Amino acid sequence: MSQNNTDQKNRKESANASGRGIRGVNLGNWLVLERWMEPEIFRGTDAEDETWLNRDLPKAELEKRLKKHRETFITEKDFEEIHKLGLNTVRIPVPYFIFGDFPPYSGCIEYLDLAFDWAERWDLRILIDLHTTPGNHNGYDNGGLVGVCRFHKEPRAVAYVLHVLERLARRYGKRRGLFGIEVLNEPISLPVYLFAPTTGKARDRKEAKGSGYVPLRFLRKFYKEAYRRLRVYLPEDKAIVFHDGFRLPLWGRFFERAGMKHVYLDTHQYIWAMEMFLPFHRLWLYWFYVMLEQRMIRRAERHVPVIVGEWSNCNRYAAFQRNRRYHDQGTNIWSERVGDLKKKLDEKLPEDIKVLNSIREYSQEAARVVAEERRKLQREIRKSCMAEQRRRFRKVANMQLHAWEHAAGWFYWSWKLEPESGRHTVEFWKESWDYHRSVRNGWLPKKITK
Repeated sequence: MSQNNTDQKNRKESANASGRGIRGVNLGNWLVLERWMEPEIFRGTDAEDETWLNRDLPKAELEKRLKKHRETFITEKDFEEIHKLGLNTVRIPVPYFIFGDFPPYSGCIEYLDLAFDWAERWDLRILIDLHTTPGNHNGYDNGGLVGVCRFHKEPRAVAYVLHVLERLARRYGKRRGLFGIEVLNEPISLPVYLFAPTTGKARDRKEAKGSGYVPLRFLRKFYKEAYRRLRVYLPEDKAIVFHDGFRLPLWGRFFERAGMKHVYLDTHQYIWAMEMFLPFHRLWLYWFYVMLEQRMIRRAERHVPVIVGEWSNCNRYAAFQRNRRYHDQGTNIWSERVGDLKKKLDEKLPEDIKVLNSIREYSQEAARVVAEERRKLQREIRKSCMAEQRRRFRKVANMQLHAWEHAAGWFYWSWKLEPESGRHTVEFWKESWDYHRSVRNGWLPKKITK
């Protein structure tokens, strides 16, 4: 074996050894806002993203809402609970304006400082994830500006983002709680861009002019430059993470050949996204999809450790089809019970039914018994529905947890959605995106064990 191949093998083994055991959650919607995760902060505006929220809302009102949100949405208590659930790492999405030097946006670096204090206190590590860019790099709301994807075409924006990454590395590079820095979240590929629901949906079409997918050639060049700059401030025991750009099979030996040390490739896997293209909500299809992605992860890991940086247990098999058979079963049971009730009530019917008072008493008794039986049946059916739903969610969750164990680690999206995790979300379909609520509902394990 050549010396070069030996070095590559050693780098890979070292990276894999240090990365095994990453079990984490994303702290989404804390420092980077996504309307669907908490609509309240967008109240009174038509904004679908953080850029337009800044444009639509008066500055004083916006600052008031942001301050309240950032101080209450995630607190030290969340870090404590994450630790107690057996997780060891948090991935924190941050905006490009985190340092507060990109008007009109308000910086939030002080909250990331707090996160490091809390993480170190509760024996957690942090992966800083640069989630947004000027001009956006995927056209999604999570990139900061819906329908616009021009970042890769604007040299000044690219230079600014590289500078932000350097500043983050300089500030946190020696912190004990730092796991690493992720260079860019979800730069979009051509197939994903063509079918993305936000493509062509920019609120200001002039602003979106020239938008397009992020070419792999640009991404490789950008990743090399980002690595070079970050490694100046990051010791080799700190990771540098690169998103696959929705092109997991195409990276091959890129990182090895570039001589990069202690790096990871991040891939995002959502059954929910698969269902948008294959609307067949069956467990066997989920299994096939997850096994296919697991296979691709294993192939990629021949050259670079892979983490599943985002996954969720949201699926229609459990969330939206759970009531069909139970509704039919409940209808049949109710028909049978009504018949039984009628028979029992007839036995109580006074002999002289012509007496008005007796008829009134009979009617009242019948109404009371029927109402009570209906409530009892509803409780039974609801209990059955919840048990079946819990069983289905656990099946899908266990399937994914088993598959992602073959990667270097994983991060669930997300820790919480609406602030009060002690109650159900306003829209039930969101419930399974919330790790904290999913554990409470019995859809995810109460504690992750290594």
